[in-house]
Order: sequence, then C-alpha cells, then structure tokens
Amino acid sequence: MRWRPPLAWLAEQEQMQCCFRRSCSLEARHPLRRRRQELDSERRSAGSRAAPRSLRSLAKVLLALFAATEWVLPAIAVEDREPTPTSVSFSDSDLDAGDVGGIVSWQAAANATEDADHFRVYLALDAVGAGRSEVGRTANSMESFFVPEDTSIGAFTHIVVYAASNSSEYTTPASA
Repeated sequence: MRWRPPLAWLAEQEQMQCCFRRSCSLEARHPLRRRRQELDSERRSAGSRAAPRSLRSLAKVLLALFAATEWVLPAIAVEDREPTPTSVSFSDSDLDAGDVGGIVSWQAAANATEDADHFRVYLALDAVGAGRSEVGRTANSMESFFVPEDTSIGAFTHIVVYAASNSSEYTTPASA
C-alpha cells in the first residue's frame, strides 16, 4: 500500500506524522498497535518485503484514524459571493380576491452584475421558496418586475426573488 500526500501537504511535511513509518501519539493509544508490531516482526523474520494482507487491512484502519485527527490540514477558506437581493417589497394593485398583480421591487446585491445574469421572481408557500412557481425573470441590471394583473395566487403566501446565472440558481431567496 502506497500513500502519496497531495502537493499542498508536501510543504507541511515536518508537521505530518505517518503511522506507517514511525510511532505517533495516535498509534500509541490505538489498541491495534501491539498487533501491528507483531505483524512487523513476522514480516521481518520471514524476510519478505511485501506487507502481509492483515497488515494492509490494519494500515487502512490506521490511515482512516490518521485522517480523522488533528494532523489533517484545515479546509480551504471559501468566500461566499452569493448575490442575494434584499429589501423585497410588493404592492398588489389587483383588487380581485385570490389574484395579485403589481410591482415587485428589491435591492440588488453589490456583486449582482458580476455574479448573476438575471433575477427570477416566484410565488412561494413560505419565505424560503418552498413549493415555488415562477412568475417571471428580469435582467441583472433591473431591480423590479411587474407581476401581471389577475395572476392567481392559489395557496401561495409569499413572493420570493432569486439571483440566477445561466447555469444555475443561487440557493438563498429574498422574500416579501
């Protein structure tokens, strides 16, 4: 079994301890340590360079434990640039019960023109967009959308606005 660390870990090699090459504190506490030493002595006495099958399975256990300890490097920091609109408002000008119509307006995020291609307007069952039904789309440079008169609301209680790119829709809506 060969293990090669990713290139990012090579610079941190002094900080890493591999349980296959020398003792480490994790291995000293591990109940299989004694069994590993027995298998190592068997291999040395047999004069074989290949590790026995049982040692290979033990190595997998130790590798799994090794990967779950503090020796694993921290995750890469990620900046979330989701261009979620804010301050959504809707003025219903349709006087019919069960129907809506009017202007939905919002404030676009500062990075909306860079990260979003358009906005999608939906009727939804709640503020997070459950059970949504699309009403329309508008360009990323726009901050309002006209919902046509006589649009039936059914069971919908919210209007939500999502930022979207050509390939996908961002996950967090703004609602009114």
